[in-house]
Amino acid sequence: MNNKFTIPEGSIVQFELRGVGGNDIIKTAEVYEDMEVLSNSILLIDTGLYCIDNVNPVEKIKENEFKIIVWLQDAYIAKESYFYDSISKAD
Repeated sequence: MNNKFTIPEGSIVQFELRGVGGNDIIKTAEVYEDMEVLSNSILLIDTGLYCIDNVNPVEKIKENEFKIIVWLQDAYIAKESYFYDSISKAD
C-alpha cells in the first residue's frame, strides 16, 4: 500500500516513533515548502533509520500541525554512508 500525503508549507511536523515501548516524539520541524509524505518510505533522522507507517502515516493534530508516524528499521546507525544495526559495529 502506498499512500501519498501533502503537508502544506509553514506547517509544524512531529515525527513520532512507535513500537519501542511507548510512543516518543523524536523530532519536530517546520515545513518550508509543501512536503510530500509517502507511506512505507525510509527516513534518515539524526543517524537513525526509520520507516514511515504504511497504514496511517500522517495524523493531523490541528490546523497546520501534523504527526508523521515512524518505526525503527533493521539498520539503526549511519556512518560515512554505511548503515549498521549498532554503534559498536560501526567502529
